Amino acid sequence: MNYTKGEWKVSEFKARELRVCNEYENICYLVSMPLEGQELANAHLIAAAPDMYEACYAFSTALAIWQKDPAKSPITLATIFNETIGKALAKAEGKGGK
Repeated sequence: MNYTKGEWKVSEFKARELRVCNEYENICYLVSMPLEGQELANAHLIAAAPDMYEACYAFSTALAIWQKDPAKSPITLATIFNETIGKALAKAEGKGGK
């Protein structure tokens, strides 16, 4: 998957703009007059996209291993949830992440 790497975050850019960026470059801008809660929620959802992708990938991989032989699974599905999916959901909701 080829997307802009790095931790995506939301920041206020100008009076009516939100910016989703990583440490080195801008990913996108959300512009609205006036900025309301929905725009901020959308920005957090966009910023969480890489985390959500990684969480889905990790869960899919773990599930495939577990389905072949549950006893040989290196990690539990609960661990995958706690380490990846929970983090991605919190970031999308603006409650966690950077």
